[in-house]
Amino acid sequence: MPRKPLREQRPLREMSLDELTSWVGGAAPGSVVHERMMAELARRQTIAQLEATRAQKDAARAERDAAKAAVETAHYTKRIASYMLWSVFAAAASAIITAAGIAFNLFSRR
Repeated sequence: MPRKPLREQRPLREMSLDELTSWVGGAAPGSVVHERMMAELARRQTIAQLEATRAQKDAARAERDAAKAAVETAHYTKRIASYMLWSVFAAAASAIITAAGIAFNLFSRR
């Protein structure tokens, strides 16, 4: 595809990355056109780095929240296990009392 002169192209900010890099490759190093294109590439790279940093911060917050949720889950699981243990003791005590009542009832008839 033949290139149009730069002044006939869209502004640098509107060019796709492929268009921009193609123009950079054709510009003379050190020329004003080359410097403008390199500045635009640097601007786009900076924007990409800022977006990546924001994404990493969001991921770190999500991991922190997940860790807090895991700690809370462990805490409540421990509490539930304690309640279950006490309910087993209560059921065992109830079974012993019932067995004692049945034994008392059976042996008291004689």
